Amino acid sequence: MDALSEWCETHREYLAPYLRFRFTDIQAPTPDTGASGPNDIVDVYTWLIGNSQRSGELRGDLGAGHLAVLVHHLSLGALLRWLLTSNLKLRNELAAAVDLFLQGATPRSDTAEKRRRRI
Repeated sequence: MDALSEWCETHREYLAPYLRFRFTDIQAPTPDTGASGPNDIVDVYTWLIGNSQRSGELRGDLGAGHLAVLVHHLSLGALLRWLLTSNLKLRNELAAAVDLFLQGATPRSDTAEKRRRRI
């Protein structure tokens, strides 16, 4: 996310036109570049999430690809918010998206209390 943040901040003027272009053909699959390995950020997220699921760090009841799309959409939301609001730091917006993905939207104290009640 830090690398994404740095790149986006450096190329901010290209992001809105790029996103408009990508949204015009939203149903089109990502073209296969023929290269081995991931060719889209969702592929990278899928790989990272799959590794985390195998090590028990992330829940396994949803597929890695499903979770990857969700984190991708949260990141896109953070990016759009940053593009539309001049006084935000993209790094902070992306960190909030990742935190929401990993921790959920339940207040920390409520989550701990609910866990205690289940035990």
